Amino acid sequence: MAHAVETPRDSGPLQVDLPDLRGYAQLIDGLGFDLGTLQTQAETYCVDADFGKILEDLTSDYAALLPQLKELLGENEVLMKQYARALDIQVLDYERTDDGVAGSFGSDGIRGDTGTNTGGFAASSPIDWTASPYPSESSLPEVSFGFVFDRLAWALETFCNWDVRTEVTDWIAGDVVGLSTQAHCWQLIGQRLGDTDSSLSTGEIKIYDTWSGQAASAHASSMIGWSQALTSQSTGLADLGEHLRSLAAEAVNVAQMVVDCIRLAIDLITSAWALQYIPIYGQAKFIQKAWNAYKTASKATAYIRMLISALRVVKDYIVVLIDTLTPSMLPPKPMGV
Repeated sequence: MAHAVETPRDSGPLQVDLPDLRGYAQLIDGLGFDLGTLQTQAETYCVDADFGKILEDLTSDYAALLPQLKELLGENEVLMKQYARALDIQVLDYERTDDGVAGSFGSDGIRGDTGTNTGGFAASSPIDWTASPYPSESSLPEVSFGFVFDRLAWALETFCNWDVRTEVTDWIAGDVVGLSTQAHCWQLIGQRLGDTDSSLSTGEIKIYDTWSGQAASAHASSMIGWSQALTSQSTGLADLGEHLRSLAAEAVNVAQMVVDCIRLAIDLITSAWALQYIPIYGQAKFIQKAWNAYKTASKATAYIRMLISALRVVKDYIVVLIDTLTPSMLPPKPMGV
């Protein structure tokens, strides 16, 4: 949520406390550095969009989103540091203004020749910026039953013309550890962008107590754009992380339900395996068991469809982010930098 900051009046007299303005410029520069660490984190932990067969429908859209988000995070850093540089230049301009000119502004004018009020403009850090992403899920349950699974596959293909590997078990392969790690990474980045916005708004509120005039008003107008951009990024990336985390958890749940179905189907075939060697009656009973096993195993396809539905929701959200989280959302470059 964007923070409301009361901006200085453009028509008001020039008033500036130079130590405060230097401290504020230092805050902006530090926030630029912090934003750079977010791009580094994304480059380090969000490097792959292929999470295996079970999540393959996610790959193309997520692969399109990743470089765009990294570019946006990089532009955040570059532009914020340009704003800090613009403030440094403004301080130099004020320092060059002689007392006679300053007095003509009809107010307190320019105060404080030296020093930097760093303590009054320290960034707030309610979260740990050094924390690294970690996965919320372990590996998927595996279908690895050896020769008994081979028996099931043979029976279903022979008597039911159904390939359990192609239809079911091949889908239970994927990197939910990697997906949930990336999910946590985006959640952390979203939180830290919100933290940056809070620090920026707090600094603005303080600086406008001792800085007014045309330059202050122009700066305030640009900061409105910054707050809107950081808020949108914070919300969008935190929500992306939550979507991906939920998807990883759903993939694990679906995989477990599929494995349970396969286990039951294997039990049916195993218990009836010897019947196929009994002419007529035994073979008929075995075929009946094979069809029962097919009905049990094919239930797994319904669980897989559930996961595909969840995937579509995430894909739709990613498409929204591709359209909205772009460098064009950022405020314009400051003049004179």
